Amino acid sequence: MTDKEIIKRLYKEYVSRYLKKFFLALFFSIIIAGSTAAVAWLLDPAIKKIFVEKNKEFMLLIPIAIILVFTIKGISLYLVRTTMIKVGASIEKEVQQNLIEAIIKSTHSFVLEKRDDLKWPASMYLEGSDQHRGWFHSSLLESCGTRGRAPYESILSHGFVVDGKGFKMSKSTGNIVSPADILKKYGADILRVWVAASDYAEDLRLDFSILDQHAESYRKIRNTFRFLLGNLQDQKTDINFNSDKVLNWPDLEKYMLHKIYLLDQNYKFYFREYNFHKLYKDLLNFCSQDLSAFYFDIRKDTLYCDGKDSQTRKACINLLNILLDSLLKWFAPILSFTTEEIYKIVNKNENDSIHLKNFPDIPLAWKNDHLFKKWSKLNYVRQVCNSAIEVKRSNKELGSSLEADLEIYLDDQYLKLAKEINLSEYCITSRAIAKPFDDKKENLFQIENISGVKVLVKKAKGKKCPRCWKITNNKCDKNMCAM
Repeated sequence: MTDKEIIKRLYKEYVSRYLKKFFLALFFSIIIAGSTAAVAWLLDPAIKKIFVEKNKEFMLLIPIAIILVFTIKGISLYLVRTTMIKVGASIEKEVQQNLIEAIIKSTHSFVLEKRDDLKWPASMYLEGSDQHRGWFHSSLLESCGTRGRAPYESILSHGFVVDGKGFKMSKSTGNIVSPADILKKYGADILRVWVAASDYAEDLRLDFSILDQHAESYRKIRNTFRFLLGNLQDQKTDINFNSDKVLNWPDLEKYMLHKIYLLDQNYKFYFREYNFHKLYKDLLNFCSQDLSAFYFDIRKDTLYCDGKDSQTRKACINLLNILLDSLLKWFAPILSFTTEEIYKIVNKNENDSIHLKNFPDIPLAWKNDHLFKKWSKLNYVRQVCNSAIEVKRSNKELGSSLEADLEIYLDDQYLKLAKEINLSEYCITSRAIAKPFDDKKENLFQIENISGVKVLVKKAKGKKCPRCWKITNNKCDKNMCAM
């Protein structure tokens, strides 16, 4: 029942209940007005003179009339006041009852318990932070008093959208950012990225400079999908995640499977906790750091230069299929239009939707803490090597990293691990060799916070392979290369 309906009903009920008293009050008010007018007329000097001359006894009636007038006036005011107090008190009581009834009916007892398709208690109460002492609180008190428990299983409160400086948006200040303008300039997925990446526990800042940053992160994600689609030739193959063949892949692929397993665990945890901004951050970092800056960078030569029968290349292609399938499903709640578009590309003959799929079920067998520790240490070696190469590039001594020939001096903990991998492929250089750590050797590059790793960078000598671009005096180790 709306406020207007409540007031209308109360008006009819109470006016009819006290109608007689109102008419009585009106009657006395008319008497008061008439009596006052009569007294004023009688007290008029001209009229008084006439009456005094003709009827001196009339003068005795004037005080009596005045007393009578004020007596009637007092009685009338008392009746009017008493009537209005009773009406007001009754209206106030009824309004309070209706408000309490409205609060109860607007929450769990009316919405959930009256409908067969819903259950009590509610799965979640979702409202703004201003309701901590409002709807949240009143619903909690009422439910605990009548049912002995909270009316919800979980509760989530959020902040409000403000401008980039943290001020409230308003038309008068002209700082409103219209969703229609955002959609026109960036598209719906950028707006969804902003929502997912924002910490809703606080007020959400929004302006076009912030949206530009999210557009840049979206571009990195889109480039990741472009790399996957390009190397898979827009053809996705379903991989059995529980196959034993997966566990026989090269160490780098198994290390990436472990990273996928860790990301899946975090994804599920953040989803349960509704920490969508942390979930999105992990997905973005996985695409930009673990994939683009690490795995894709290392395996590009394998994808472009190895033959189709190469076991390493086959394992890489299979991993790309797993990555495409997993990332599509992980990003679907956020990038709903982009993921649907990609899904239609790789599933041309299906009328299905990515939004009807379940999240990937990552097996526990992909977890490999031993490989994780190994590659985490090797990443320190790669970090020192990349920094040493970057110094040479900034000095114009080298162009790309493939022009570098590395001598990497490692202590025992790193040296043993480095001998198990192809260092030139790992560091993306023409040549790289690991040697025992030597403190006495000078002109070696090192990073202060990484001990036990030093690098000597030289310019590679020999001929440049036209396929893989490595510079060497010997035959290229890639089967498909011309050298």
